[in-house]
Amino acid sequence: MASVSKQPTGPFNPFAGCAILLILLFGIISAIGLVWISGTGQNEAIAKFTVDAPVKLVSQRVEAPLLDALKQRIGKFAEDVKAGREVKLSLSVPELNELIALAPEAAGRFDEILAFKAARAPDTLVADVCLPMNKLKFWEGKRYAVGEAVFGVEIIEKRGPEMHMKALTVPGKEVSAEFTDRLAKFEWLTMYQSTPELAAILRCITGIAVSAGGVELAVAAHDPLPAIAPAPSPAPGPASRFIMPVMVFVITLLALKMFRRPAGPPA
Repeated sequence: MASVSKQPTGPFNPFAGCAILLILLFGIISAIGLVWISGTGQNEAIAKFTVDAPVKLVSQRVEAPLLDALKQRIGKFAEDVKAGREVKLSLSVPELNELIALAPEAAGRFDEILAFKAARAPDTLVADVCLPMNKLKFWEGKRYAVGEAVFGVEIIEKRGPEMHMKALTVPGKEVSAEFTDRLAKFEWLTMYQSTPELAAILRCITGIAVSAGGVELAVAAHDPLPAIAPAPSPAPGPASRFIMPVMVFVITLLALKMFRRPAGPPA
């Protein structure tokens, strides 16, 4: 049976492969250049309204004698939610600041970057902010946008309360619209979903109302929440499994060397 073979129909060009490689290389360099130019432009725009040093925010807080009563109210609210009861919790602006200060460390700390100072119906909170941001050359440290932020609050189904920034004002400086648009997409309360017990309580909140006096959270009657077991400790990674035996071996050798009796004089 005759075999089929392909024959070239044109002259051989040894530079065809090089041309394709150069085109690919040019495309990659162009993409990197566009990203760098875009990043540099954004960096310069952000530098116009940021400062290199953070500012300690002064927030409205609950007076010390009333702090224990607030903690008891929050604890009672959490217990009622776990039990499936219909319940409401009203929080003034100072109490909101205490609430974010009392949040678990694992969920993130907002009290260092924002301090609520006003509430406006129907869904707006106003806060002084000191927002940290990395510089383009991240090894040079951070910079900070210090000013006033306006937040909108809402209820997201199966997640509970959420908060988005609607506006950022820095005194005497112009904040780029592109930066504000990017911040508007950030969900400020998402990090609290990382704590299982807190996330379960937040999911039960079905209403939020804002007035000049503060915020009111509402929970409708529901099935009691199941008990949530504490998260297990993470298993040691490969590096830990290797380092620990080595450390034990080194410590053992050092101990033997320290407590070994000196050799006696030769007979």
